[in-house]
Amino acid sequence: MLTREQIMAMKPGPEMDQIVNKKLFGFTVRAHRDIAKLGLPFDRSDFLPSSFLPNAWEVVKKVHETIGPMILSNNDYRGWYSCGFYLDDVTIVETEAETAPLAICRAFLLADLERSERQSEEIEEQD
Repeated sequence: MLTREQIMAMKPGPEMDQIVNKKLFGFTVRAHRDIAKLGLPFDRSDFLPSSFLPNAWEVVKKVHETIGPMILSNNDYRGWYSCGFYLDDVTIVETEAETAPLAICRAFLLADLERSERQSEEIEEQD
């Protein structure tokens, strides 16, 4: 399992893309035929959510179904993007990055980590 520090240190690229693909969609993309087989709405041979905004938006749509709503903001004064996903009505997991796709991917990975930690704590409390 990745740590918060590892997630925040990740740069856009194949490593982050594969982790996001696997965690969110349950697959790794190797070729265009994999996408065609799965019937996904992607028009590229690679799914590149950490650097390609249309692919990052597919992450947003899927996370909205599985985790919760998202907020995305362009911090004009700094040129960075903030992204966060709500885990419940009051808890938001938020991060910043140089680009919107990177902010979306990092926020998803942080939200997934937080959700996993919460589930582990609930299991421990039941024991």
